[in-house]
Amino acid sequence: MLGSKRIKSLSYKESNLKNEIKNKNNDSKVIHELDKLNINTFIECSKLKDIYNKLGMKKTAKATDITRYYVNSILVSKRINGKKCKGYELHK
Repeated sequence: MLGSKRIKSLSYKESNLKNEIKNKNNDSKVIHELDKLNINTFIECSKLKDIYNKLGMKKTAKATDITRYYVNSILVSKRINGKKCKGYELHK
């Protein structure tokens, strides 16, 4: 999972290594949940927050987090219930 360079950059500390592995596992779970959504779906911050809560992650959801999981995501602004919302459209 972790390469030798990454292990060295974490100073070989067990706690750092465990945290890094946990973060990678959480990332894969988020990607799995996002994959359940349709392609070309508008994802706003609240949907990502729901995914984080569902997975028990104590992390603030930001729309820019989506770019970590999907390289081919496009920044879009839409109006939802009369309010302007920023988010991303997912493209594979």
